[in-house]
Amino acid sequence: MLRQGPRAVARVLGGLREAAGEGRFMVDGLRRCRLDEALALLPVLADLEVAFAEELLEPGGFAWARMRAAGAGVPMAAGEHAVDEQEQTRLLADGAVDVWQTDPGWSGGLARSLHTVEVAADLGMATFPHGDRLWAALALAGACCRDKIPAVEWHLTLEPLRQQVFTEPIVVEAGLLPFGPGAGLAPLPVASSPLPAWEVRL
Repeated sequence: MLRQGPRAVARVLGGLREAAGEGRFMVDGLRRCRLDEALALLPVLADLEVAFAEELLEPGGFAWARMRAAGAGVPMAAGEHAVDEQEQTRLLADGAVDVWQTDPGWSGGLARSLHTVEVAADLGMATFPHGDRLWAALALAGACCRDKIPAVEWHLTLEPLRQQVFTEPIVVEAGLLPFGPGAGLAPLPVASSPLPAWEVRL
């Protein structure tokens, strides 16, 4: 779709944005954009009022800095692939991201993820945990305040398949994971996404 230009992307994402209604709308580029494509895409994403764009490019390098300098009012998210402390610290402390995304499953576990959530909060950033390991993301969210982790990621295409292995699968109801007092957690909002080429969070 990217090779067809920003208008083609705008048509596809515009329909999805309309379907999302008033909910958050986030887009994941899966690091597949070239710098020129990302720069052309930013105005489209700004027009669609995306809450944030995740990893249009490899985060932290020259191209990432050039894209961020272009602005367009689109917050940038990264962090789920930052697997070591130095990379996490660099992305957070250098102001390379506007929204933090950690994956407790491969970013150092719950304790390390909780630390980066706190650092992100101190820097004025919300965290949206990567949903690949949903139970770890939920545990992380349960240990934090809602202002630090407003929602967890729920892949519309992948998570229902993963849930088939559980005797009591989780089902999203009206944008919330139905955890009540019996589970020890209040209902948690989810940022949902169908996968392939563009990951769109509604």
